[in-house]
Amino acid sequence: MSRVKQITVAFVVSMLLFIAGCGQQQVTVEELGSAFPIKGTVNLDGRPMSAGTIKLVPVDKDWQPLDKLPIDEGSIEDGRFQLNVSLGYKLVEIYGDDSVTIPEQFNTQTTLKAYVHHATEDVFRFDVKSK
Repeated sequence: MSRVKQITVAFVVSMLLFIAGCGQQQVTVEELGSAFPIKGTVNLDGRPMSAGTIKLVPVDKDWQPLDKLPIDEGSIEDGRFQLNVSLGYKLVEIYGDDSVTIPEQFNTQTTLKAYVHHATEDVFRFDVKSK
């Protein structure tokens, strides 16, 4: 086997192991970039948030933003949200409507995190405070 073929085979095997996630559930090539349904709740000061927006920003395993991937976004109504999201690590940004102000630590400077994994309907819960 030529040196180029050996390197190519090693690279392909390495990428397959990386995609498998070292113990995480396996993700097929077709699933990468696909969207899966998630749902959840957002509580504001211990009560369901009346209305707002939730954004899930794709990040790497070190929680650094991946600028070239799209941000998943949906509406919050009566404390609930439901949307289709790509797989992977996400920083979660929550914004209130015109009548609700949410501090930056929950949106532009978010500390909220989520992991959307293999083809399951995940239920997420986020608790935010107005102060």
